[in-house]
Amino acid sequence: MAWGPIQGHDKIVAMFRRAIERNRLASTFLFVGPEGIGKSRFAKRFAQALLCTTRSDAELEPCGTCPTCKQVQSGNHPDVTWIQKPEERSFLPVRLFLGDGEQRGKEGLCHEISMKPQSGSRKIAVIEDADYLNAEGANSLLKLLEEPPPRSVLILICTSLDRQLPTIRSRCQVIRFSPLSDDEVAQVLLNQELVENQKDAQSLAENSKGSVTQALAGLDQELTDFSQQLAQAWSDPRFSSVKLAAETLSFVDQAGKESRQRRLRLKTLGEKSIDFFRTVQQTQLGVTANSSWEPTASNMLKNWSGQAEYFAEEAIEVTIEMMQHVDRNVHLTTAIEGWWDQMAKTREKCLQQA
Repeated sequence: MAWGPIQGHDKIVAMFRRAIERNRLASTFLFVGPEGIGKSRFAKRFAQALLCTTRSDAELEPCGTCPTCKQVQSGNHPDVTWIQKPEERSFLPVRLFLGDGEQRGKEGLCHEISMKPQSGSRKIAVIEDADYLNAEGANSLLKLLEEPPPRSVLILICTSLDRQLPTIRSRCQVIRFSPLSDDEVAQVLLNQELVENQKDAQSLAENSKGSVTQALAGLDQELTDFSQQLAQAWSDPRFSSVKLAAETLSFVDQAGKESRQRRLRLKTLGEKSIDFFRTVQQTQLGVTANSSWEPTASNMLKNWSGQAEYFAEEAIEVTIEMMQHVDRNVHLTTAIEGWWDQMAKTREKCLQQA
């Protein structure tokens, strides 16, 4: 059962309802889960539910039509502060939390959430890009986390606990969001009119890994073409890791100026690479595999002198490690060059055993 437009997180809704009924709702939360599964949308609906003027807190079911709900949805509610990383910055700047220059301590999230509510019953603040909190930013939140103002709620949204400093993790209630089911991803695609029909929605959902963002990557023809290009390169053991590293870096940079876009493109490329290597393993075993990869996988099995399956197994581990580096905010050039360097070393190890 969905929570309004929110798919797949009913257990979290039930947990919040129980906390409100018992008057034990915490003040600070860390929403953790993969990108594209609805954490930000959940946070916005949660804010609506806590501030809605026609429903009680215990219902946790915003009407969506009252002026308060509409203000929260449009980002104009005076008691809701929503922070995102500026596109040109690598980290969340401290000025977003404490104000800047002469306004230090008189503006920013920490000041806003400490004020009395203007029209609602609570002050709510959301930090959408908590993955990009550095030590300075985390320290600026320390007092707020240790002594949250009465009737305030602070939500930090991130993709990985590993990217959060201990000062953040230890002072927040961690709420873990799981990937969506294929049916839930398909329903989101249809509800948001991102696809034209059920067939397209289901097709994209099947390769989504539970993420709407990953599902939409299936519509990125440039990503599909480059993934096929890499698969063709891997099918020949003479591939040039230096050349492919440069091409990968160039392709990732084309995703846009925003670091999040480039990181997402690299992670999605990693997912597609893993799909290819698994297809190689399945083809070797005679199992029906992903039809788009199968011809290239068959060529790889012919060209690698019996070592293709072993290379594929090792390459999956190398790719997972690269994606973990991306999650830890390792510089993308370092992550890409390291990925291809390890691919080359794995190739040499395999060929020595041939």
